[in-house]
Amino acid sequence: MGELLGCQRQPWCPPGVPVVPGTSAPVATLAEAQDFAARVGFPIIFKAAHGGGGRGMRAVHGPQVLRGGRGSLGASRGSSPSWGHRGVGGFIFRRDIWGDKHGNVVHLYERDCSIQRRHQKVVEIAPAACLDPQLRARLASDAVRIAQQVGYENAGTVEFLLDRNGNHYFIEVNSRLQVEHTVTEEITGVDLVQAQLLVAAGRSLPELGLQQDSVRVNGCAIQCRVTTEDPARGFQPDTGRIEVGAGGGRGRRTRGGGWGLRGKPGALISPHYDSLLVKVIAHGPDQPSAAAKMSRALAEFRIRGVKVGAGLHEGVLSPSCLLTPMATSLADEHPLPAERPRPPPVPGGGR
Repeated sequence: MGELLGCQRQPWCPPGVPVVPGTSAPVATLAEAQDFAARVGFPIIFKAAHGGGGRGMRAVHGPQVLRGGRGSLGASRGSSPSWGHRGVGGFIFRRDIWGDKHGNVVHLYERDCSIQRRHQKVVEIAPAACLDPQLRARLASDAVRIAQQVGYENAGTVEFLLDRNGNHYFIEVNSRLQVEHTVTEEITGVDLVQAQLLVAAGRSLPELGLQQDSVRVNGCAIQCRVTTEDPARGFQPDTGRIEVGAGGGRGRRTRGGGWGLRGKPGALISPHYDSLLVKVIAHGPDQPSAAAKMSRALAEFRIRGVKVGAGLHEGVLSPSCLLTPMATSLADEHPLPAERPRPPPVPGGGR
């Protein structure tokens, strides 16, 4: 269920759930790729069948690029043009689901993860602000039906693509907690990590108070991924030793990426790991207040010793951006502020 190719074979997919066009086996030759393109049209995406996090994905916008050779796209044996139009001018929404050993399934509403750069998530917002209520209900229904069809147990995320015509397509199931689960925790008040352990121990969702009519959305939550990348060098990952590290603040959370280890003075940022330094999560009664908290948190970040691309998020958090649907191509087609001027040094270091 957690494999892209398995989703395309879809013997378990409930009737009526639209599935994004894709291949049912790895593409091994150029001829196979051309045949797929002839059937579904351009643009298409080459994606490693067992990859994740946007790595190794290449967009193909026409036959000339395809004829240039799959090697030039970074694809390899075992990679697949899994679907058309994914991440090319569309929108991506994720539905958090939860199943237990007793057949109960609930959804925990959606996250908008359309704001990406190089096919990797930059900002996640929950709930999605510009989602039509009828479409929101269809996404919830499809996600629950998919989980029920296979007797799903544990936390998971059902991912959908929405094209510019308003058509939604099922992409895949991430059968695990994801990096972005914190925004779901913020708007629902559910400790997903604790619930995961209790469900694994045999507790039912009703015993944990997780019934669909009791799951409510409380306000809005935003998560930004802050990475050690140099905006002046095309966001190339930067390395070095952190000299000063401070951030967070009232009403915000900082998690992941080893903030407690990698984000403190003296920590070494090496080239051998992902460039994610910290996840910053802000929650408020509505989207504008959550965005204002996030902007303040990012402005208060003090990182010295390595480059940090926190300024990338500032354009996304502006009211003009937040009030309009944001496609996956936003950050690539419309370059956002990359790095704000450094604040004056504070005597004694720190803030």
